[in-house]
Amino acid sequence: MTGWARWQKENLASIDPKAAAIRDFMEQKEAFMKHTVWETSCESWYKNPKTGKMTGKITALWPGSTPHYMEALASPRYDDYDITYQGNRFAYLGNGFSQTELDPNADPTCYIRERDDGESLSRPLQSTFNAKSSAKLLEAPPRETM
Repeated sequence: MTGWARWQKENLASIDPKAAAIRDFMEQKEAFMKHTVWETSCESWYKNPKTGKMTGKITALWPGSTPHYMEALASPRYDDYDITYQGNRFAYLGNGFSQTELDPNADPTCYIRERDDGESLSRPLQSTFNAKSSAKLLEAPPRETM
């Protein structure tokens, strides 16, 4: 289960970053910022406004580009967090039936293929293919044959 879906479905009570992870991230951020315009003596609200001079360390920017930030958020590193749960951590497994099995419009035999069309899809993408009850969500591109 990926990022946001896990947070919503697994009864998480709290997610706290570990002190070592914070320390390592800040070290990485500082190393990155040394090679940017923010290392100059300009005044900016990004530079710790509590100093009164607005010339301290950068406190509000991601150490990289916006696409880099989005890619990093897409794959959370859960080993960098202390996670606590509300009740049983495996309660999200529910009654043992998948959403596909309970959907009368879904294909329960999605794994049966008439021909081998390549590698199986990852679990999250396969789940999207199984959800045929909604409007056409995703179509696999045709594979070239040799």
